[in-house]
Amino acid sequence: MRPIVFLTIPRSFDGEFYIRQMNCLNSIKTQHPASKIIFYSKDKGLCELSEGLGIDVPNTVITNNGVPLIYTAFLHAIEKHPTAVITFVNSDIILTHNIDGIAKSATQRFGENWLVSSERRNVDVPDMENFWDKSVYNRLLQKSENHRKSGMDIFMFTSQLKPTLEKLPRLQVGRPGWDSALIAKSRKQNLNVIDASQSLTILHQNHRSNYPTDFPSFLEVIRKTQTIRLGTLRDTNFIMKQCEVRRNFLGTLTGSQLGLIIIGTLRLIKKGLTHFLTK
Repeated sequence: MRPIVFLTIPRSFDGEFYIRQMNCLNSIKTQHPASKIIFYSKDKGLCELSEGLGIDVPNTVITNNGVPLIYTAFLHAIEKHPTAVITFVNSDIILTHNIDGIAKSATQRFGENWLVSSERRNVDVPDMENFWDKSVYNRLLQKSENHRKSGMDIFMFTSQLKPTLEKLPRLQVGRPGWDSALIAKSRKQNLNVIDASQSLTILHQNHRSNYPTDFPSFLEVIRKTQTIRLGTLRDTNFIMKQCEVRRNFLGTLTGSQLGLIIIGTLRLIKKGLTHFLTK
């Protein structure tokens, strides 16, 4: 079984970020106490915090206007742990269970050639939680709500993702669209992209938007330039249910193919009704 290494890109552990990021960190350590964790960030105080917790902080973090780049963070984790399953989680996510089974199922089916993501659930978490108390998860899950299929805050992958990463634009963490671009590029690179929403439950801690007010939306850039195709969990070619991987037939179809199937089905229904009514 490949080891799981967690990667996250936190802000300084102070102010409004402290509770969310401590909940994220504690949920990882509860579910995977022996796993290594990488902080791909040089924000104030992270080096001091990481020393006491045994967390790795790179000497060099590549940024754009001070914000770490997603693809360089992923590449750093792959190059430092080439035989591991890298699991990226946004620093406002709560991991609700152990994910060894997810990695095992994907590896048994596809070897190393896969990318797993999952739909998040949104929940208000105003305080730090004790995740050793299993009732905490039930309480938070009961009051959580599903997000859209475009809300992807966790990615599990191996070193086979590297060619895809090298083709991604220099996208910053925490900005709209980078996760959608990763799904689309991975499909184009023939990775087996798996929607594990029915097997992998993650909780997103609600908060106000932290985007700079002068930062142009990445989605607006895409609409104007049309240089990058975006994808969501609807575009995966596989789904995972109870840790069993199945083909997502709708996700493997283009829009025109799906349209032809619908038209053909309607014609068959019409033909059947006509035959029935004229008998």
